[in-house]
Amino acid sequence: MYYSKIMKNDTVNCIDGIVVSLFMSGCPHHCKGCFNSETWNPKHGTNVLIYNLIDELEKDISEFDVYRDFSVLGGEPLADYNIFHTNCIIKSIREKFPNIKIYLWSGYNIGEIREMNTYDILTNINYLIEGRFVEELKDSNLKLRGSSNQHIYENQKGKLIDVTDKIQNNLTI
Repeated sequence: MYYSKIMKNDTVNCIDGIVVSLFMSGCPHHCKGCFNSETWNPKHGTNVLIYNLIDELEKDISEFDVYRDFSVLGGEPLADYNIFHTNCIIKSIREKFPNIKIYLWSGYNIGEIREMNTYDILTNINYLIEGRFVEELKDSNLKLRGSSNQHIYENQKGKLIDVTDKIQNNLTI
Protein backbone atom coordinates (compact mmCIF):
# COMPACT_ATOMS: atom_id res chain seq x y z
CA MET A 1 0.00 0.00 0.00
CA TYR A 2 1.02 3.62 -0.43
CA TYR A 3 0.85 6.47 2.01
CA SER A 4 1.81 10.09 1.52
CA LYS A 5 3.25 10.97 4.94
CA ILE A 6 3.07 10.48 8.68
CA MET A 7 3.06 13.40 11.11
CA LYS A 8 4.19 12.07 14.49
CA ASN A 9 3.24 15.04 16.70
CA ASP A 10 0.34 16.74 14.94
CA THR A 11 -1.71 19.24 16.94
CA VAL A 12 -3.99 20.40 14.09
CA ASN A 13 -5.87 17.26 13.09
CA CYS A 14 -7.56 16.64 16.42
CA ILE A 15 -9.89 18.36 18.87
CA ASP A 16 -7.17 18.65 21.48
CA GLY A 17 -3.85 17.10 22.41
CA ILE A 18 -1.47 15.40 20.00
CA VAL A 19 -2.12 12.89 17.25
CA VAL A 20 -0.14 10.74 14.90
CA SER A 21 -1.59 11.58 11.49
CA LEU A 22 -1.44 9.18 8.56
CA PHE A 23 -2.04 10.71 5.14
CA MET A 24 -3.18 8.01 2.72
CA SER A 25 -2.34 8.21 -0.98
CA GLY A 26 -4.97 8.41 -3.66
CA CYS A 27 -8.11 10.49 -3.93
CA PRO A 28 -10.84 10.26 -6.57
CA HIS A 29 -12.51 13.57 -5.57
CA HIS A 30 -9.91 16.08 -6.86
CA CYS A 31 -11.54 18.97 -5.00
CA LYS A 32 -10.72 22.40 -6.40
CA GLY A 33 -8.36 24.17 -3.99
CA CYS A 34 -7.37 20.99 -2.11
CA PHE A 35 -4.45 21.68 0.26
CA ASN A 36 -3.12 18.18 -0.27
CA SER A 37 -3.46 17.61 -4.03
CA GLU A 38 -0.16 15.72 -4.22
CA THR A 39 -1.98 12.83 -2.53
CA TRP A 40 -4.45 12.41 -5.40
CA ASN A 41 -2.18 9.87 -7.08
CA PRO A 42 -2.78 6.42 -5.52
CA LYS A 43 0.95 5.64 -5.88
CA HIS A 44 2.24 8.88 -4.35
CA GLY A 45 4.64 8.62 -1.44
CA THR A 46 5.93 5.52 0.27
CA ASN A 47 5.09 1.96 -0.72
CA VAL A 48 5.04 -0.22 2.39
CA LEU A 49 3.74 -3.55 3.62
CA ILE A 50 0.67 -2.97 5.78
CA TYR A 51 2.02 -4.80 8.83
CA ASN A 52 5.23 -2.73 8.72
CA LEU A 53 3.19 0.46 8.60
CA ILE A 54 1.02 -0.66 11.52
CA ASP A 55 4.16 -1.44 13.56
CA GLU A 56 5.55 2.01 12.79
CA LEU A 57 2.27 3.74 13.71
CA GLU A 58 2.01 1.82 16.98
CA LYS A 59 5.54 2.88 17.93
CA ASP A 60 4.80 6.49 16.99
CA ILE A 61 1.58 6.57 19.04
CA SER A 62 3.35 5.48 22.22
CA GLU A 63 6.82 6.95 21.65
CA PHE A 64 8.51 8.10 24.89
CA ASP A 65 5.46 6.80 26.81
CA VAL A 66 3.46 9.79 25.56
CA TYR A 67 0.22 8.40 24.16
CA ARG A 68 -1.09 10.22 21.16
CA ASP A 69 -4.45 9.96 19.45
CA PHE A 70 -4.59 8.88 15.81
CA SER A 71 -5.87 10.54 12.62
CA VAL A 72 -6.33 9.09 9.15
CA LEU A 73 -6.57 11.61 6.33
CA GLY A 74 -5.79 11.75 2.69
CA GLY A 75 -5.97 11.53 -0.07
CA GLU A 76 -9.08 9.50 0.55
CA PRO A 77 -8.94 6.74 3.19
CA LEU A 78 -12.26 5.30 1.98
CA ALA A 79 -11.39 5.12 -1.72
CA ASP A 80 -12.01 1.62 -3.02
CA TYR A 81 -8.25 0.98 -3.28
CA ASN A 82 -7.67 2.20 0.33
CA ILE A 83 -10.65 0.96 2.30
CA PHE A 84 -9.22 -2.49 3.11
CA HIS A 85 -5.94 -1.02 4.37
CA THR A 86 -7.75 1.73 6.28
CA ASN A 87 -9.85 -0.91 8.01
CA CYS A 88 -6.80 -3.04 8.92
CA ILE A 89 -4.93 -0.03 10.29
CA ILE A 90 -7.81 1.33 12.35
CA LYS A 91 -8.76 -2.08 13.76
CA SER A 92 -5.15 -2.79 14.75
CA ILE A 93 -4.69 0.62 16.36
CA ARG A 94 -7.99 0.31 18.25
CA GLU A 95 -7.05 -3.16 19.50
CA LYS A 96 -3.62 -2.03 20.70
CA PHE A 97 -4.82 1.32 22.11
CA PRO A 98 -8.47 0.96 23.15
CA ASN A 99 -8.61 4.33 24.92
CA ILE A 100 -7.19 6.72 22.34
CA LYS A 101 -9.33 8.86 20.05
CA ILE A 102 -9.29 7.91 16.38
CA TYR A 103 -10.27 10.48 13.75
CA LEU A 104 -11.07 9.74 10.10
CA TRP A 105 -11.44 12.31 7.30
CA SER A 106 -13.32 11.44 4.14
CA GLY A 107 -14.46 13.44 1.14
CA TYR A 108 -17.46 11.15 0.82
CA ASN A 109 -20.63 12.39 2.52
CA ILE A 110 -22.34 10.46 5.28
CA GLY A 111 -24.90 8.94 2.91
CA GLU A 112 -22.20 7.63 0.58
CA ILE A 113 -20.18 6.31 3.52
CA ARG A 114 -23.15 4.42 4.94
CA GLU A 115 -23.58 2.67 1.58
CA MET A 116 -19.96 1.45 1.63
CA ASN A 117 -18.56 -1.54 3.48
CA THR A 118 -17.37 0.64 6.38
CA TYR A 119 -19.06 -0.92 9.44
CA ASP A 120 -15.80 -2.09 11.05
CA ILE A 121 -14.14 1.24 10.36
CA LEU A 122 -17.01 3.32 11.72
CA THR A 123 -17.34 1.25 14.90
CA ASN A 124 -13.63 1.68 15.68
CA ILE A 125 -13.33 5.45 15.23
CA ASN A 126 -14.37 8.24 17.55
CA TYR A 127 -14.80 11.00 14.98
CA LEU A 128 -15.66 11.11 11.29
CA ILE A 129 -15.13 14.35 9.40
CA GLU A 130 -16.99 14.03 6.12
CA GLY A 131 -17.70 15.88 2.91
CA ARG A 132 -15.78 17.16 -0.07
CA PHE A 133 -13.82 20.37 0.28
CA VAL A 134 -15.64 23.22 -1.48
CA GLU A 135 -13.31 26.13 -2.17
CA GLU A 136 -16.16 28.67 -2.24
CA LEU A 137 -17.13 27.59 1.30
CA LYS A 138 -13.55 27.65 2.65
CA ASP A 139 -13.27 29.09 6.15
CA SER A 140 -9.98 29.05 8.10
CA ASN A 141 -11.89 29.50 11.38
CA LEU A 142 -13.53 26.08 11.14
CA LYS A 143 -12.39 23.33 13.48
CA LEU A 144 -11.29 20.08 11.81
CA ARG A 145 -12.79 21.19 8.49
CA GLY A 146 -11.74 23.23 5.50
CA SER A 147 -15.17 24.24 4.22
CA SER A 148 -18.51 24.85 5.91
CA ASN A 149 -20.35 22.07 4.07
CA GLN A 150 -18.30 19.43 5.89
CA HIS A 151 -19.61 17.82 9.08
CA ILE A 152 -18.11 16.19 12.16
CA TYR A 153 -19.72 13.03 13.51
CA GLU A 154 -18.97 11.44 16.84
CA ASN A 155 -19.37 7.72 17.43
CA GLN A 156 -21.66 7.53 20.45
CA LYS A 157 -22.27 3.90 21.38
CA GLY A 158 -22.18 2.80 17.78
CA LYS A 159 -24.29 5.67 16.40
CA LEU A 160 -22.78 8.51 14.42
CA ILE A 161 -24.09 11.80 15.84
CA ASP A 162 -23.48 15.15 14.12
CA VAL A 163 -21.48 17.25 16.61
CA THR A 164 -20.28 19.91 14.18
CA ASP A 165 -21.89 22.82 16.03
CA LYS A 166 -20.78 21.58 19.47
CA ILE A 167 -17.14 21.30 18.41
CA GLN A 168 -17.19 24.56 16.48
CA ASN A 169 -18.64 26.39 19.50
CA ASN A 170 -16.32 24.67 22.02
CA LEU A 171 -19.16 22.95 23.84
CA THR A 172 -18.35 19.94 26.00
CA ILE A 173 -18.86 16.67 24.23
